[in-house]
Amino acid sequence: MTGMEFLKAPDTTAGEIADIISQPCPPIVPAHCDNISCRDCWLAWLTTGKPAHKENEPEAENADIELDRLRKFLREVDAYVQESQSGKEPPDKRTAQGEEELARLKRLLREVDDFVNERSRDHTSQ
Repeated sequence: MTGMEFLKAPDTTAGEIADIISQPCPPIVPAHCDNISCRDCWLAWLTTGKPAHKENEPEAENADIELDRLRKFLREVDAYVQESQSGKEPPDKRTAQGEEELARLKRLLREVDDFVNERSRDHTSQ
């Protein structure tokens, strides 16, 4: 049954409709909706009764290549941050703003690394 059929069914109660439309997602959602718009999720449920799926999803092999490129980039940036914080730069070139920027960059790198590792675990568990 599609979402439209469910909503129009004579035995569907106002409470059931309110429960559905008050949620951010339709009752049936894809396992991974990061690359699918909310509108597409709702439209898929309303028209097919099934979760949305992304057309032209990158194949697992392409995703692995992208993760490897991102990891390489992160290692390079991390090496730069480590070198900058190790004191190899003359003290007069290091400023408070530069130190703040390096600290912010390091936090950002940790967040991206956590994200990449989480995606990698999700990808390998499929």
